[in-house]
Amino acid sequence: MANASLAYLTLLFLPPSLLLLLLALIVRPRPVNVPIKNRNVFITGGSSGIGLALAHQAASEGAKVSILARSLDKLEDAKQTIQLSTGVKVAVFAADVRDFDAVQRAVDQAGPIDVLIVNQGVLVPQELEKQGLDEVKFMLDVNLMGSFNMIKAALPAMKSSRKNRGPASITLMSSQAGQVGIYGYTAYSASKFGLRGLAEALQQEVIEDNIHVSLVFPPETETPALARENEKKPQVTSIIAASSAVMKADEVAKKALDGIKFARFIIPCNFEGFLLSIATAGLSPQRSFLMAFIEVIAAGAIRIAVLCFQSNCFLGPDRSRQSSLMRVKVYANCSIPVVFSELGMHCLLYEPQAFLLIWSILCKSNFSILVAADIYEPRCMFLVLDAREHCFGLSYMVKASDFTGLLKLPLSGFWAARCFHPQHFFF
Repeated sequence: MANASLAYLTLLFLPPSLLLLLLALIVRPRPVNVPIKNRNVFITGGSSGIGLALAHQAASEGAKVSILARSLDKLEDAKQTIQLSTGVKVAVFAADVRDFDAVQRAVDQAGPIDVLIVNQGVLVPQELEKQGLDEVKFMLDVNLMGSFNMIKAALPAMKSSRKNRGPASITLMSSQAGQVGIYGYTAYSASKFGLRGLAEALQQEVIEDNIHVSLVFPPETETPALARENEKKPQVTSIIAASSAVMKADEVAKKALDGIKFARFIIPCNFEGFLLSIATAGLSPQRSFLMAFIEVIAAGAIRIAVLCFQSNCFLGPDRSRQSSLMRVKVYANCSIPVVFSELGMHCLLYEPQAFLLIWSILCKSNFSILVAADIYEPRCMFLVLDAREHCFGLSYMVKASDFTGLLKLPLSGFWAARCFHPQHFFF
């Protein structure tokens, strides 16, 4: 019996152990530390938001900080704020990243850069059909071409001084919209997806010069630009965005700087971003054999989960998002406010973190689920759950007579969220 148990344990643990050993031998490039203290850190988009938070963080760790943005007034305000809080003098440069000559002058004045953080970014949310090409070009020019301009201007000096200055870093601030396309972010996602191709190719070109490339993928972040973006977002985009928690700029800056110090190629900022980094690992570099192990083991399961989400997310030509959006409703004649719609359920499934959040709520609380057949879509059943605070924050009042087939079911324990045919009940 003991021999059988030993053989079983050997079979259980031997394959993953051999996989770990293999990955430890083959994973390249090797881990490296990029110091921040007493290094020249240059940050674009440094007058506000994530860029300003990064400048604060780097200055507090003893870096020589330079920030670049378009507005000199905002730069001076940021400079004073950083100096008052850290006691570190900050160099400021007013330039538009779309203007290569202006960027080159700023880089020359700043001196050889050790850590370049290309953080500038603009977002004008809109469906492509309705968006002007001038806005599309604006986002591509700032987010993508501006990054090329900044790196091309800084790279020669970074390479020539590298032997005596230790490892350097070039960090590109992407977005979770640069990992997965999002409704209403067509041009923005294109510009952020482009940064990944830039980063992967650039890392191959500069690795021999001891320069290490990183990509940061923050979710929506509390910045001055966010309020302006929210005013212009299509309604569907707002619902999808609301299913993911908003991070503070200081939190993103800390995650980013910690990742830069370890020269990580992919730097997620929250749990959802971590899952997306595994799902989209592809051919990207990986320094940690433990992370490589997680990617190998988890990639298949995450891919299956993504396909399940997408099966509910992509509605098809006869079930449009906009028509579904108009049927987001609150059923008020119950102990707690509940929201349900075909689109709402799809949004939950499309965002893994939101799905896990609802799953957790239902496991810890004695909630009720309403299953309703929408009179507009009699073939489909819809889950109804408390989404007032955790998902959408929408409130539409309708009468119960607007619905047919209303059935209230008590539910506890675990469950799998999806849309159901009326003939298929579930637990």
